[in-house]
Amino acid sequence: MLAASEVEILIYVLAWVLSVYILISVSKKYGLVSLLILSAPIHRLAIDVGFSLKLFYIVTFVLFFVSLLESRKKLYTIKVNDYFFLIFLFFISVVLSALMNGASIVSIRHIGVFSLVFFGCYFLYVKTNTVEDLERLQNVYLLTGLLLGISGLFFYVFYFFYPELYVEGGFFDAVTHDKLRLHTWPLLQSFDVGSNGYAMTLVPFIFVAIGSLLSPASRFNKKFYTALVMLLLMVNLGLTFSRGTLIAVLLTILVLVFYIKRHRMIKFTAVISMFLLLIFSSQLFQLYKGYSYLKGSYSGENTALLSERDQLLTSSLNTYAENPVFGVGQGNIVEPRYVGKQTHNTYVELLAENGIFSFFIFMLIMIFLFRKIQFLNKNSHHPRIYYIFISFTFGLLGILIAAIPTSAITMPLFWIQLTLVFSMARIVKISRSEIR
Repeated sequence: MLAASEVEILIYVLAWVLSVYILISVSKKYGLVSLLILSAPIHRLAIDVGFSLKLFYIVTFVLFFVSLLESRKKLYTIKVNDYFFLIFLFFISVVLSALMNGASIVSIRHIGVFSLVFFGCYFLYVKTNTVEDLERLQNVYLLTGLLLGISGLFFYVFYFFYPELYVEGGFFDAVTHDKLRLHTWPLLQSFDVGSNGYAMTLVPFIFVAIGSLLSPASRFNKKFYTALVMLLLMVNLGLTFSRGTLIAVLLTILVLVFYIKRHRMIKFTAVISMFLLLIFSSQLFQLYKGYSYLKGSYSGENTALLSERDQLLTSSLNTYAENPVFGVGQGNIVEPRYVGKQTHNTYVELLAENGIFSFFIFMLIMIFLFRKIQFLNKNSHHPRIYYIFISFTFGLLGILIAAIPTSAITMPLFWIQLTLVFSMARIVKISRSEIR
């Protein structure tokens, strides 16, 4: 039997070779921009350079240099719309907040992250121009979801064979387990991201799988494939023990079931399920407490079920009250003089860290987003675009709900889902008469 160190080296090498092969294959089949989707949920690379180097950033840089080469030394034409204008204002407000608070290293790092994420989203926007582009991205989502589902289960199962390899900051930092609390289960996470963050990255891929599964245009083999992807992702989500994200996904699925056209049997099943849940609500709450017990968030006292989120929320609001205009600076909420931890609420954390101006601009983006969704709802009637609209829009809704108990403002997928909705609106507006 191989020693733990030999196994670690072997899997490390195989993972890198497989990753390069997948990246090249996906870029050849779906285009280079598709790597933004593929790389967004893959967090820190095994080599730590002090900046949590992520594959998404490398892909963004490659896209930038490729766009320069394609322009043949001409000035690169920037396509500006209302959405990216608001994004630019939001970015400026975050920078201003950081400057007014001394521009700490943490704030500068976060601003660098924002810059790369927005660049990546911009390239995604300008390269997504047709319904065919949206269909390709949908397929990339499904492929990424499959890879996430398989790799997540691999790391979780592998933990039980070589638990000594799972050390913080290492290549196998994909499972965390408090071994001193014997009643808890290992929590599935991702490199440089906790279980809650990993759970949120699964959300959009789950809803793309659901949308593809519901589409009448999907053949049997694709339905089987998407059902497998959805099952793998839901198992991954369950193993994160992220209660907030799990509830967000279930609530979003419920909204989707009652929103979606046709599919009467699914609606009927949902009504029966809701009726049964109401009857057995007390048992359901006991199940929730048991799930929390396995995570380690419940030890017999109901007050522990919130995992101190109520206290973090109060502390963050108090921090905002003391710094209402410019906040305390992006990323600084974790400083002991403020809250000492992330707020675990994206919206309140944004308010406390960046102040009222950034929060106001962000709310404008949300209002603008809602108007685009209304437009898509009225004009996405053809099945070819309707189920893509379902996939990406409800993936975004799931993320926005999951962001209530999670800090997610710097996550690439958060902004990617926003960008895709605006891309869909532009495509439908231009080509709705051409969709047949």
